[in-house]
Amino acid sequence: MHLATVFAAFVIGTYLLLNRKGMPRHKLLGRIYLPMMLVTGIATLLMPAVVEPQFLGHFGFIHLFSLFTLYSIPAAYIYARRGNIAAHKGPMLGLYIGGC
Repeated sequence: MHLATVFAAFVIGTYLLLNRKGMPRHKLLGRIYLPMMLVTGIATLLMPAVVEPQFLGHFGFIHLFSLFTLYSIPAAYIYARRGNIAAHKGPMLGLYIGGC
């Protein structure tokens, strides 16, 4: 689940970053990208950390990316809906760089 959603989100996110913003295609793909990243963020919380020290027998530092993803998605969506595109840009870049 994690690999399928993050790979598809990476492809869509790359397209969104490299092409014109605000157009109907950008908005449509954004509506696909955000749920994919939401599924990715939730799926990664269910995966135990195996490389680093674990907390509570499951979580590791890598899960901070999951929490950042789960914060960035609603923040980016709310900023875009309110028309604050400058504020929308930050969480979206962070989501792409940190989440993908």
